[in-house]
Amino acid sequence: MRFARIGKHLSALAVVAVLLTACPAVHAAVLYHTTFGGTANLPPEHWAVLAGNTENPGWHIDSGGDFRFNQSSAIGLATYTGPLTDGTSSAALENFTVVTELRKSDSTSSPMITGLAARVQDADNLYHARLRGNNQLQLYRFINGATTQLGPTVITTANYSSGQTWRLSMTFEGDQITTKLFDHNNALRGALTETDPTFASGSVGLRAQNPSAYESFTIKTPTLLAYEGFHTTIDGAGGSYQADTTIRGANVPRLGFTGAWTSDDQFATTVDYYPRTGGLVPNVDTTPGMLEMFRTSGGSDDLKSLRRNLDYQFDPEDDIYISYAFQFDDLGTANGGSFIEVQLDGAGNRDLTFQITPDGDGPHGIGQLIGGGDVGDTMDLGTITAGEMHSLVIKVEGTLDRPSGYNAYYDAISVWLDPNLHDPGDPDVTGFGVARNQGSTLGDLGAFDALQLTIRPQPAPFSFYFDEFRIGTSFDLVAPIPEPSGGLLLLLGAACALLLRRRKG
Repeated sequence: MRFARIGKHLSALAVVAVLLTACPAVHAAVLYHTTFGGTANLPPEHWAVLAGNTENPGWHIDSGGDFRFNQSSAIGLATYTGPLTDGTSSAALENFTVVTELRKSDSTSSPMITGLAARVQDADNLYHARLRGNNQLQLYRFINGATTQLGPTVITTANYSSGQTWRLSMTFEGDQITTKLFDHNNALRGALTETDPTFASGSVGLRAQNPSAYESFTIKTPTLLAYEGFHTTIDGAGGSYQADTTIRGANVPRLGFTGAWTSDDQFATTVDYYPRTGGLVPNVDTTPGMLEMFRTSGGSDDLKSLRRNLDYQFDPEDDIYISYAFQFDDLGTANGGSFIEVQLDGAGNRDLTFQITPDGDGPHGIGQLIGGGDVGDTMDLGTITAGEMHSLVIKVEGTLDRPSGYNAYYDAISVWLDPNLHDPGDPDVTGFGVARNQGSTLGDLGAFDALQLTIRPQPAPFSFYFDEFRIGTSFDLVAPIPEPSGGLLLLLGAACALLLRRRKG
């Protein structure tokens, strides 16, 4: 196997118990978004100019409604000072992502900068990410006006051309700073992650030279995009699922889903699905209920899927985090062809598939997971014991590295099995998948429009239990740490408000 297990864990029971106690309905929102506009030749409302003129030429709304800086022989800095949707101060942002759509000069003989400023203290103390010239992504720290470049200059995989609209982002998670640059087709062209503890919070804005034009500006925090807890009051055969019909007991709306669960037969006539009351950890799960997928008999081709449409859209700069809890009776052997599969299904064969299959000829317990359809890496998760509850947290992030032996850009896949949620540490395995592959470039996530669960169990009888499925843009939101259990059940509403706190480190 190409990858080995690393890291230490809590017991599976403790991990799943923690995973299931969180309030699923809590999710973050965009704190601020604007496409500018306003009084021509002046800055937009709630924007303060810290460097440069406050009119044309300088910082101003141009005839097209964009926020433009066009003052020669100067570097301009403007910050947002207005309200945020959650009521917090725009001057004290801590962990967030800021995104802008920009246009600039592509001159290389006199390369100019167009970029973002974040955790701004004043005009001389801030972080700054920028596109310089037509192909240089850079990250800087300013302390009392003195500049320090953080990390190397990243040469983009394609050159910017004047008139194109590119997308630049900065994400802050504690001391970690990530900047990403996307072209006019939302293909990732440069990325850089560095660590610096100098500024823990501050305001956000724009820093630029002439000519620079900004079409939009967004401040957002990590988001829980989809949640399914399989809540049901119907147990067993009374809620049995029939092919291509609405599934009783699991057809109420959930965060990030639309429509109902439906069953999709693929060869199988002996695999069934039952809603089950109680959940994997009764008395703790805040949405009692779970899904049982089972087989009593049948041939080697038995294969069946369960689907529900998703109702959300990833932004290009977002990383995907997926988590779920599961338990199985027996997965059989590798040569039996059995597997359990979780798939985000998208248009144009842009699927993101995670498949657990038996390793060798053991009676149970496995550890192989494939990311990005059938062409991603196979990663050895080690033993997954039958009859015990387990949890997986999976991260998918864009990377411009070319894995050895591959001719296309892939996504980086990281997997934690039964992680210690207070200190998850490094992932157990890492590899590469192909969710956003566009040949010679790495595209955006597109619209994954359905969640599909598939089993092919060998041998029968067999039962697989599935619960607490989350999709989000941070580890904390898909595997949140709850308040101590004694107070949680009595004060669940208050605990939910704390789920977005940031884990130290």
